[in-house]
Amino acid sequence: MDLKCDLTLPRGVGEKMIIRQVLASLGAPHNAPKQAMQFGSGFVKMQNNKALKVNWLSRL
Repeated sequence: MDLKCDLTLPRGVGEKMIIRQVLASLGAPHNAPKQAMQFGSGFVKMQNNKALKVNWLSRL
């Protein structure tokens, strides 16, 4: 691969060329959306809540 990114392509395509090529080599669908996971998004809090529920249910 000559370029790491191609900013002439649409947003979400050109700047993620390396990611898309690696995922394609691993067998992921080419058109699968990529989205960054951020700590401010509440993801960690949701995961902690799931873990608490599993622990609580296992005590029943």
